[in-house]
Amino acid sequence: MKKFDEFDDAREDDDIFNNFSVNNHVFKDGDFVPEEDNIKEDFDDNYVEQNVAKEDNEMKNEKNKNDNLKKEGYKLSKDFIKIIGLTVSGLLLVLSLLTMAKSFVPAQRSEDVILSYNVTNSVDYRVNLVENNFYETPFLGKGELVPVTFIDDIEIDFSSFLSANTQLDMNYNYSITGNITATASDNGQEDSGGKIWTKNYTFVEPQALTTTASTGYNVQEKVTIDYKTYNDLVNQYKLQAAVPMDAVLTVTLTVEANSNINGTALNESNSVSVEIPLSVSTVMISTDGDETTPKTLVNSEEIPASRNYVLLTISIVIFLGSLAATVYLLRGLRKMTEDHSLLIKFNKIMRDYSQVIVEIEELPDVANAAVIEVKTFKDMLDIQKELHLPIMCSRTKDDDLTNNIFYIVNQNQIFKYKMNAEPERF
Repeated sequence: MKKFDEFDDAREDDDIFNNFSVNNHVFKDGDFVPEEDNIKEDFDDNYVEQNVAKEDNEMKNEKNKNDNLKKEGYKLSKDFIKIIGLTVSGLLLVLSLLTMAKSFVPAQRSEDVILSYNVTNSVDYRVNLVENNFYETPFLGKGELVPVTFIDDIEIDFSSFLSANTQLDMNYNYSITGNITATASDNGQEDSGGKIWTKNYTFVEPQALTTTASTGYNVQEKVTIDYKTYNDLVNQYKLQAAVPMDAVLTVTLTVEANSNINGTALNESNSVSVEIPLSVSTVMISTDGDETTPKTLVNSEEIPASRNYVLLTISIVIFLGSLAATVYLLRGLRKMTEDHSLLIKFNKIMRDYSQVIVEIEELPDVANAAVIEVKTFKDMLDIQKELHLPIMCSRTKDDDLTNNIFYIVNQNQIFKYKMNAEPERF
């Protein structure tokens, strides 16, 4: 019992049991309940301070995010303007080249249509037959095959007329001529088809006529060919020459006309003909030039080569300016592509490895440290895993992302990685 009494006395004298403190608050003997209000106030103050710091940090991050968005939007606007500028400069480059080409005008011919007109030549014929008991008509028409023994004569109707789109004064002449042409017909011989005899005839003597204030001329003539006369002549030649040959009688209407329209001379020459085979058993007559031909009279003028020096100078200036702008913008476009690759890479690094990256405002002191340049960010990750040290990031203040630098500080060593656009797999 005494020992317990002694222990009680000792407890009364010892301050350890009489007084103790919590959060610098002294509690006395018998006061075992701490001041809950004071503890709650201290907790509330700490909570408020933490929330204020958190809100400040969130506001700062939000401001940085907004600033980055504004910067990115401004950068995209600049890039879009570069693309438009490159398109415009490219178009100016092409247009200046075309303009330079147009400033050199080569020699050329200018042709103005003074007169438009048509020349129509036509021919018709009929083969009159000797009296016979076989044909129901006294003649055969155009395009029919006729045995020579039934031919009496051949009547040919020629016509030729010129029709212009305006009235004019014209001088013209015409004639109808004939020509017998005999050609060799030795099969397999080198001279086969060569001309061996000709004889010329005039069926209508040249006629000279004039028209005044007329749209052209109109010529119509008829000739009669005594087929037996020309056929017998060729047969006699063939008998005396004693060579195989072919012969044909060609009867041709030729018209020549001339006029003057506003100082430009019109000289027109045309013809239409009939070919009658001779020294044959059957005759098939053919025609040539039986058609209508549209024609024009033009006034031709030679324009010498020339150069437009004013246009050439302007186009050269535009060409040089657009060329310089194109080169400059192409370089800017290339840098824009590199910057885009850099931005993608940097954002990926900051997103995927934010748990080991610390952003810093000031660069570490490298004056007395050994700086080791690291080639890839993957190497930085390997170093971080090895040393268990954070990677510090220093963001650039300008638009050049190559100035974004990552550090790992290990005592007197600093591992440094500078952003580049080289593709990596982390």
